[in-house]
Amino acid sequence: MKKNTRFPFNDTALEGLRALICGASKGIGRAIAKTMAQAGADIIVSSRNKESLELLCSELIDLGANSAKAIPLDFEDTETLKITISKLIEENPIQILVNNSAGPPGGPLLGVEYEDFEPAFKRHLYAAHTITKML
Repeated sequence: MKKNTRFPFNDTALEGLRALICGASKGIGRAIAKTMAQAGADIIVSSRNKESLELLCSELIDLGANSAKAIPLDFEDTETLKITISKLIEENPIQILVNNSAGPPGGPLLGVEYEDFEPAFKRHLYAAHTITKML
């Protein structure tokens, strides 16, 4: 197990806790998953990219996660999201939730139509609210 030298908690600070990290295939979500793994949490990582999640799970175990599970999910699909999260909760409680997902494409705001906001709202607001209420 790799020794955690960058963060103020010890290697077992999250032992016995189960964390769901959304948008974990890259960026901030991936970094959070690795940090929590170093603290011994049981990790569930989610995003649309199944292959990236599966590779990440191997890394998380090497870093010290008690367990690591990949759950591919499209956060714009609210019904599937509800079903999947329900099943996870039935398996074991989730004590830590990181609501994180990719943002809308960049560009001038005036060039965007009203309908173009819907996918971002589904990912950032609807999915986060749905998961938070379920836990």
